[in-house]
Amino acid sequence: MPQPGANKPSKSTSDRGPPAKRARQQGTAPKSLITTRTSAQKTANSGGSNADQGGDGREEAAAISAHKENMARTLRLWRDDAKKSQEFGAAAFWGDKVLTLTGNSEDAYELATLYYLEAQYARAEHLLTGFHKVGVDPDGSPWIAYLHAQCLEKLKRRDDALKKLDALQKVLDRRLEKRKPTTLVGGVKMEAMVHFLRGTIVSQLGKDQEAAENLQKALRVDARCYQAIEMLANTHKLTNAEELEFVNSLDFSVCGDMAECTKLLYLSLMKKYNQASELPNTLAKLESEYHLRGNADIGMSKAELYYLQCKYEQCYAETQMIMLKDPHNLKCLPTHILCLVELDRKTDLFYLSHELVDRHPEKAITWYACATYYLQIRQLDEARRFYQKAIGIDASFSQAYVGLGHTHADNDDDSAILWYTKALKSFKGSHLPPMYLGMQHMRSNSFDLAERYLKLSMDICNTDPLVANELGVLAYDKGCFESAVEYLGRALELAGEKASPSSRWESTRCNLGHSYRMLGEYQQAKQIFEDVLERNPSYATAYAGLAFCYQVTDDIEGAIHNYHQALHYNADDSVSADLLYKAIELEGNTPPDLELILGPEYHSDFGPPFGESIISREEPDGSFSSDYTYDHSSMDVEESSELMASPAANERWGPGVGLGHMGPRNGTLDLPGLGS
Repeated sequence: MPQPGANKPSKSTSDRGPPAKRARQQGTAPKSLITTRTSAQKTANSGGSNADQGGDGREEAAAISAHKENMARTLRLWRDDAKKSQEFGAAAFWGDKVLTLTGNSEDAYELATLYYLEAQYARAEHLLTGFHKVGVDPDGSPWIAYLHAQCLEKLKRRDDALKKLDALQKVLDRRLEKRKPTTLVGGVKMEAMVHFLRGTIVSQLGKDQEAAENLQKALRVDARCYQAIEMLANTHKLTNAEELEFVNSLDFSVCGDMAECTKLLYLSLMKKYNQASELPNTLAKLESEYHLRGNADIGMSKAELYYLQCKYEQCYAETQMIMLKDPHNLKCLPTHILCLVELDRKTDLFYLSHELVDRHPEKAITWYACATYYLQIRQLDEARRFYQKAIGIDASFSQAYVGLGHTHADNDDDSAILWYTKALKSFKGSHLPPMYLGMQHMRSNSFDLAERYLKLSMDICNTDPLVANELGVLAYDKGCFESAVEYLGRALELAGEKASPSSRWESTRCNLGHSYRMLGEYQQAKQIFEDVLERNPSYATAYAGLAFCYQVTDDIEGAIHNYHQALHYNADDSVSADLLYKAIELEGNTPPDLELILGPEYHSDFGPPFGESIISREEPDGSFSSDYTYDHSSMDVEESSELMASPAANERWGPGVGLGHMGPRNGTLDLPGLGS
């Protein structure tokens, strides 16, 4: 305890007892006691023993009150010291004694806060309910009502919480009319915190539009309300264009000298769809001018941008650096987990999942990591169970909805569409749910629905190469080969393939080569297939496409060589075997017995190559013979499509920035039987 001043009598262990007695012993008395004693003396002078007894009673009451106040002052110091040391149990013990001594609302608030910090929400709410004027007394403490509403929200009594917030809002409005000082909660205006809490509650009730409006109101009242901007970003309430417009419209003057820094930080939290070109400059400014180089949030923004651009190695480098510095950074985990998936680091994901179960079993991200691991190893029942557990813990965990859709995508169209649709309704600001809906409808040949959802995804985010790739696959399926060339070329450009080609996009390049081939641009198609083989000499699909181009341009020798290469790397390719048979026949040699080469199960279902005609020609000896040749004028889309597979539905992994890709599902437009 602080020692009293030098001019005041010192306290010692001999001074214990009622304050009035100590005052008499020391020759001094508190002002209140002196006043009481003076009054008692006046009464005594006027006569009457009853007056003497009345004066002594008032004096004793004043002495007891002073003693209680001294005790409360000491216990408050002990309570506050324990709270600063994070010893909430001890702080609550002393706080309970303070409240017994004083019975005032401020001490009730302090004790309820300690209960709240210990997650004793029901106890805190019951304590606050006992104070009838809490939250409705204009001269009281509005933050007490706010804490009461917080407790009700934690107890899932959402209607009661909203009523409490409505009453509090009226109190704040009256204070504003009377021009009373603005109430702050953690440095943020109370009005902003009320809007934020209301937005949180109505979001839990499924009222997404109202939730978004309240979160925006909170930030308009006070731009320092970080909780609101974080929730807007994480729950995808707004599209990226709406997010950027909103952040740019905020008044950051309340942030003082940190106004520009705060704005740049908020921009870095938003989705990266429309910031691909500006974001690097924003982050560079935060690192240089505001000295935030090495900050985890800056690194996460870089990682999210890399993930959107499908640059998974660079993304993993950023997330790994963050996780090494802070292994418990839960905000970084969604993107980090997906990098492990994209890079096929199953073992790392396995160990990470185990660590999370040990350390954070109460967090949704823990069970999301477990589910994603099981999805990666194709144990779908376990994956579904853990995705649903993640949603049970946090219904706004967007990645889990998409993950559940992925678990059904290969064998249950209806269930996959159901989960993707739920994700679309709940997280309208993300482009991924409509992209996956389009991909799922494409699997069932519902091309009109597929196009509708894929274009919706493109409208939300026109910088994701996966969306462009899927639109290219869809255009090919519909026979719109010019559009296929445009979309597939756009996908490669967005992925940075023209500057730094990678093996990840080989199937997309093959798609583009097949599209050129269908347009009759064989030289362009050949060049693309050769580019693919330059980087991956064992890519069977590219050999098959290249061989086909040689065959239709009457370079039979080149066709035979490349068909042999295709079969060398993929012996199960019956289409290449068929076309090899025809090419050898065209060369004038006896075709091999493919059943002997490929096994007794082999049989040809395709007949002669499309568009072929029998042309009679005169031999040198005057006789006539016939041979196969290609009449290109007779080729049409319907005939040629018989030799083409529908785009392969490769494994879909996902969620990247916010929801994620879970892998480019680069459907390869291969000849039937040729895997990508």
